[in-house]
Amino acid sequence: GNDIVRGDRRADRVGGGDGDDTVIGGLGPDFLYGSLGTDSLSAGGGADHALGGPGDDLINAVDGVSGNDSVRGGIGVDTCAADPGDVTKGCEP
Repeated sequence: GNDIVRGDRRADRVGGGDGDDTVIGGLGPDFLYGSLGTDSLSAGGGADHALGGPGDDLINAVDGVSGNDSVRGGIGVDTCAADPGDVTKGCEP
């Protein structure tokens, strides 16, 4: 189904299942991932890694800290926003 999942203050591994999911990182360093569907991933305050899955995903890693996040789109047309110095791959302009 379409899920909303959130991380907390600790280092989390947070992801959705099949469907159009919203995945939100917490304050710690998180690994966020999407699966089948059109997912929305939002990194939190830590050094996060976000991986879109199959589908057209929206990944937001803007946290005001340069170079601490890693964003990778998956199969599909993925739109990514990140701070300068963050690593981005597989994202559409």
